[in-house]
Amino acid sequence: MNRQKFLKCSTWILLPLFLLVITFSCRKDNDQAQTIKGGVAVIKMNLKGIDDGSGRDNQLQSNSISTTSASNFPSQKENSTEVARIPLEDDYYLIATATEGDLSSDNSAAQQLKASGGSVTVKNTKTITNGSKFRVLIYDDKNILVDQKVYTAGNTKPDDHKELQLEGGSTYKFIVYSYNTTEIPPAISASDPIVDVSGNKDLLYFTKQFTVSGETVNNLDIVFKHKYSKINLNINSEEIGPITKIQASFTPHYVSNSINLLTGMIDYDKTAVNLPIDNFTGINTTTLTASKLLATPTSVDSATLVIASLTAGATAQVNKTVKFAIRPGVETTIDFRVSRIATVNIQQVASGEFHTLAISAGGEVYGTGKKTNGSMGATKGYDYTTGFFGIGADQYFLSFRKLIGPTNIKRIAVGTESSFVLTNDGELYATGWGNSGQLGLGNTKKINSFTKVNFLGGTIKDVVAGFRSTYILTEDGQVFATGRNVSGQLGLGDVKDRNNFIKVNSLDTYNIVEIATGYDHTIVRTADGKVLGSGLDTRGQLSGIGDQTVFKEIPVKEKAKGISTGTNHSFVLGTSGKVYATGQNSEGQLGIGNTTDQKELIQVTSVNESVKLVRGFNSHSFILTTTGRLYGTGNNAEGQLGTGDNISSNKFSRTATLDKYFFTDILIGSGSRATIVTSTNGDIFGTGYNLGVLGIGSRPNVNTFRVLPLKLK
Repeated sequence: MNRQKFLKCSTWILLPLFLLVITFSCRKDNDQAQTIKGGVAVIKMNLKGIDDGSGRDNQLQSNSISTTSASNFPSQKENSTEVARIPLEDDYYLIATATEGDLSSDNSAAQQLKASGGSVTVKNTKTITNGSKFRVLIYDDKNILVDQKVYTAGNTKPDDHKELQLEGGSTYKFIVYSYNTTEIPPAISASDPIVDVSGNKDLLYFTKQFTVSGETVNNLDIVFKHKYSKINLNINSEEIGPITKIQASFTPHYVSNSINLLTGMIDYDKTAVNLPIDNFTGINTTTLTASKLLATPTSVDSATLVIASLTAGATAQVNKTVKFAIRPGVETTIDFRVSRIATVNIQQVASGEFHTLAISAGGEVYGTGKKTNGSMGATKGYDYTTGFFGIGADQYFLSFRKLIGPTNIKRIAVGTESSFVLTNDGELYATGWGNSGQLGLGNTKKINSFTKVNFLGGTIKDVVAGFRSTYILTEDGQVFATGRNVSGQLGLGDVKDRNNFIKVNSLDTYNIVEIATGYDHTIVRTADGKVLGSGLDTRGQLSGIGDQTVFKEIPVKEKAKGISTGTNHSFVLGTSGKVYATGQNSEGQLGIGNTTDQKELIQVTSVNESVKLVRGFNSHSFILTTTGRLYGTGNNAEGQLGTGDNISSNKFSRTATLDKYFFTDILIGSGSRATIVTSTNGDIFGTGYNLGVLGIGSRPNVNTFRVLPLKLK
């Protein structure tokens, strides 16, 4: 009877204690603020994933192109860098781009980490395959080995089924390592933390020191990092034919290495070897892939890929090498693409925000860049499968292609997803996006082939295309306009869009020689040096004359010999060679040393030379001096200033990367985020936003001027 009373009483005593233990076990992550207690501390291993080391944010890639809906762009590797352009035969090139980080990384691991409330933060993670073995070492605060245990990914307990228990209130250093396979990592002795590790094994490593708390469960969030580099290799040969043979290797590669697990430092082999790439998949197709681990110390600035032989289509290539930067622990993908990039002899080139056109010496039109909405003409009967690579590739040409349409062309103009060509016979043809009537064809339809514009207003001298509005300048100085007119930028006395070219009567008494159009404003220059404007003036782009629906004279400091517009800013070039700027300046695009909008024309003093011409773009600007030098200012996020970096500027600075060249022209492109210039020797250079706009055979933006496959004759 006494025994029964004792058991009953014990049950009532033990039940609250059990509930108390359960309460302490249901804790948040160990790193959150809590009271550290003595007693027995249970340590649980919580695998969070493998950090790819790139530092990329755990978000969808390439969906932040400014001013344009991200849905209009294909997925692309936004941190790609072109590392090689190897000439092959018949104008073909092997173009290589390098990208840090594994783009197939699993977002779920990072999402789970966020949800756990833990303090461990990683940019991009991959999950660890269940069944992979990892070893945990525990050192006390005097670096004395306390314990070591082997775990299996997917199980919460160690392989010996005995919980890891430590002394609460004490500080320990945890070291975790794995080969990311079912192989058990080697044990260490208490006196020697160094183990041998092959350069051919994917060594994962993690370390953390913290004070454990007794009477509760302590969760150790483990985010592994690679100690070696994984190199992914992709080769696309769609333009030339299937790859039937390849022999390639990486160097340098170090095999017999060791690691001090306490410090994480690797002692590399004294002798490097070539690492054969023997696991290609896709032989006899146009897409090959392979992956290899590359063990290379930090002191090595670059690795080299050696292609000893490559047979694609009927072409055999030998001994091609590519050098690329490598960081231990960072996954790197090398994408190769075989592309034909022929140099076209041209007489004119024109560029817009999304595509570029060029007229060959024989009067044929070539195009590159975005081709959706019919912006470069007909698609039927044309092989549009070439020149692309990856998701959304059918929307773009990456290099110049001869277009279907009229020949004997003398002038071209590029608008926002629209194109215009003027023949030597005086006929005008238009194609592309016509939703505001900008094609002047009497409707607002999208047109997929070059279609003749019925224009009866005289002999056409020039065509100026902008953001959904288009202007014709005739030989006798008259202006005709069509398209978007919501702000009165057509100068027709109202804010109604037009779908036919209408004569601009507010300019009847002027002899117009130049037209420049921005997003919602237009300015013109007369033969006697006057400047007139119509449209919005909210940012000062009309120099303070106010919003206008008819062209009104803009007060100028001196007679004008040139004009230009950016998206919301304007320039006037005086006969003295001085430049005056007005309008939006939030990116420093006016080049006046600050980022304050200007409500009236102000002289630009950051260029001390006489100016030949000035060009405004989306949010950057360029000046060409009479000595042939280039100066740029404004937004440089996409490399449009060509300075070799992405640092913006608020005053015109000389483009030092082109010091050995002299230039003759800067292409007009008020909405463009790229810059294209022509040199005295006929070479044409481009920089900035790409996705095919530059026609250099690749997608990534470039931040230094590159020679384009065009030659001005």
